[in-house]
Amino acid sequence: MDTLVTRHGIPGTAAEVIDPDCGRWSAARGVADLRTGRPMRAEDRLRIGSVSKTFTATVVVQLAAEGRTGLDSPVERYLPGLIRANGYDGRKISVRRLLQHTSGLPDHVESIAPPPVDEWRFRHFEPRELIATALTMPPPDKKWHYATTNTVVVGLIVEKVTGRGVEAEVTRRIIKPRGLRDTYRPGDRTRARGPHSRSYVIAPGGADGAPPSRSDGTEWNVALGGAGGALIPAVDTALCATDRTHQLKETP
Repeated sequence: MDTLVTRHGIPGTAAEVIDPDCGRWSAARGVADLRTGRPMRAEDRLRIGSVSKTFTATVVVQLAAEGRTGLDSPVERYLPGLIRANGYDGRKISVRRLLQHTSGLPDHVESIAPPPVDEWRFRHFEPRELIATALTMPPPDKKWHYATTNTVVVGLIVEKVTGRGVEAEVTRRIIKPRGLRDTYRPGDRTRARGPHSRSYVIAPGGADGAPPSRSDGTEWNVALGGAGGALIPAVDTALCATDRTHQLKETP
């Protein structure tokens, strides 16, 4: 953490570990706000980005356990015609391959989200728009390719099967039962509610030797990530403690 702040120029960093056996430990370095100098705190809310994928994946695996989806069923069964372009074929892509990032789909984020970020970070994107963008891209070079597009497709499958949006299902199946009072999906709201650190976009230095620059990028419309990158939590003890206890009981 010291290295991130002193050597790599990260304004602030924080970490927290909660374990039923070892208790709670946290540490923070640097500042949460360059303008005010407010110290970084582990208790602040933050955008968890692609960790949101684990919530969506949990929902679709639950649906599979209930017999409402099949992990080895093709995307075409749930979303006919969605993936039929540029050599991509939803009849040959299973739900399991989406979850494992072996679907052969490219990542729409790589096409939409290059710098400058201010040109797209306040935009609303529909899931089908993101998928259509991915289908215009060349296929990945390798069998395993990490792509947020996979989880966006999974989110639409959840919606098709349940008749409710993936946001509602994540809330109903995970957030509320676990008592995660501070975890939510902001929709098109660009500001995080409650105490949170600022986020900064670091632009590389120029060829003339100019140093890297930092601009405030705290406000985002996370529709770009959708089911694969939208959640904002704070530290939720219930999730950490319950998950760890379950792991201890189930692991041989």
